[in-house]
Amino acid sequence: MMKVQSIILATVLAFLLFSCHSDDSDGSNSELETPRLKSFLSEIRPVYFDNLNFEDEQIVNAMPAFFNDLRLVYLDYEKQYNEGKFTTNFDLNQMRRLQMYYSFYITGIVGAYLEETIAFKDITGDVKEGVYSGVPVEDPDFIQKEIKAMMSHAEEAIEEATNIAGYNDLTYGFYVILKQVQQRASNGNINNNENHDLIIDYTQLVLNDYTLVPVWNLLAPQVAMSNYKDPLNRFDNPKLDLLLKQINERLGPEAVPSLDGQITEIIGPLYRMDLNIKKIDWLFKNNPTLSHEQIDELKQYLDVIDVAANSIEVSRASVLEVWKDNKTYYERKDKVDAIKAYWKALKGGVETERPELESFIDSKDFKRAYQCFACHQLTNQ
Repeated sequence: MMKVQSIILATVLAFLLFSCHSDDSDGSNSELETPRLKSFLSEIRPVYFDNLNFEDEQIVNAMPAFFNDLRLVYLDYEKQYNEGKFTTNFDLNQMRRLQMYYSFYITGIVGAYLEETIAFKDITGDVKEGVYSGVPVEDPDFIQKEIKAMMSHAEEAIEEATNIAGYNDLTYGFYVILKQVQQRASNGNINNNENHDLIIDYTQLVLNDYTLVPVWNLLAPQVAMSNYKDPLNRFDNPKLDLLLKQINERLGPEAVPSLDGQITEIIGPLYRMDLNIKKIDWLFKNNPTLSHEQIDELKQYLDVIDVAANSIEVSRASVLEVWKDNKTYYERKDKVDAIKAYWKALKGGVETERPELESFIDSKDFKRAYQCFACHQLTNQ
C-alpha cells in the first residue's frame, strides 16, 4: 500500500462553487437531450458538494456508486464532445464545467484517502481490478497504480477544460493545482519545485491583473500550498516571500468581492492570517534569537494578522457566528495572542519561551478550515 500523506485536498473542490455563478449561455437555453447529460445537470451537479462530506457515513458508503455515476456521465459526455456534437458556447461550457467537477472529485477523494479520512475501498467498493488501471486488486501495488491512473485521467480532463471554449484562467488554476497534487501523490510530502512555482506564479498573476481579486483564484492556490510537511510551503521557496508581500499589500478586505453571505467571506482573511503565521513559524525555526530588525519584522506580520482578524470579527461577525467550524478560528487567535505576548517580552528586553506553532499548523484542528465542508456551509442554512 502506498504510504503517502498530504493535506486534505478535497478542500480545493469547495471553490468549484465559484465557477457556477458565471453566465455560460450564448443566448440559447438549449440543453443536450441525452439522459446522462440531464443526469449531470439535474441530479449529479446539485448534490455534488453534499458528496464531499466525508464525515457523513452515508455519503462514504454511497461513494463508489456516486463516483461510478459521475464517471459514466463524464465518459458519455466526452464521447459526444469528441464526435463534434457540442457546438454552442452553452454546450462547450457545460463540457468544461463537467471536466472541472470530474477531475477535482478524483483529486478530492484521493486526497481524503492520503489523509486517512477514508479507506481506498470506500472509493472503489468491491472490485476485482482497477477501473482506471486495469490492475487486479491482488497486485501488491494496486492502490498506487490505480491512483496514478486516476490522477492521469483527471489531468487529461482539466488540461482539455482549460482551452475547450477559449482559454480559461480559472480552469488553468485547477490545472496548476492538480499538477502539484499529482506530484505529491507520486512522491510523498515533498513538492516538485517546478509545480510549486507554477502555483505561485499563477497566484501572482491573479493579484496583478485584477482590480477585484476573484476569490477562487486567490484561495484555491493557497489551499494547495497548505501542506505543512512540505518545506517549500514553509518558505524554503524564496518565491513565497514575494507572494506573501503581495498578498499582505494587495488584499485588504475591499480588494475581494463579497460572496453573498457564504462562509468563504471569512476564509479569505483567515488564509491571509495563516500565511503570516507560517512565516512567523519559519522565522522562529531559522533564527535561534531574533535581531532588532527581525523583532520589527515579526510585528509587521502581527499587524497584518490583526487586520485580517478584525475583518473576520467585525465586518463578518454574523458569518463567523454561524460557521460550524469557527472553533478553528478562535484557536488561531489563541496562538496569535501567545505570539504577541512573546513579541512584547522581546521589546521589553526579556527573552522568554517562544510559542510552539508547528504542531498546531500541522494539526487536524488547524486544517478544518481547508476542508470542503468547513467553508461550504451557507449562512442561511
